[in-house]
Amino acid sequence: MELLIALLSGAIGGTLAAAIYRVLGLGFVVNSAAGILGGLLGWTAIETLGSDTLARLLGGGDTGVIATQAVAGALGGAIVLMMLGMTRRLLAK
Repeated sequence: MELLIALLSGAIGGTLAAAIYRVLGLGFVVNSAAGILGGLLGWTAIETLGSDTLARLLGGGDTGVIATQAVAGALGGAIVLMMLGMTRRLLAK
């Protein structure tokens, strides 16, 4: 369940990052796919580093765990999308 939350949040994070930074957008499908990949990477990172402290800061209990996965997924999705968008722009020059 936590992985699903991170993947969906990653897709949303990638799409929102593309909407904010329009020049980095790669199209809806690629934005979403990059976000999902970033959500997976964010989930892996937060699971590896330990999410207990962050979960407590975000409300503790189930709410904190869900919020932790959502934040990790969204940030991971946005970061991966921006990296891909910047790479595409550099290669286009």
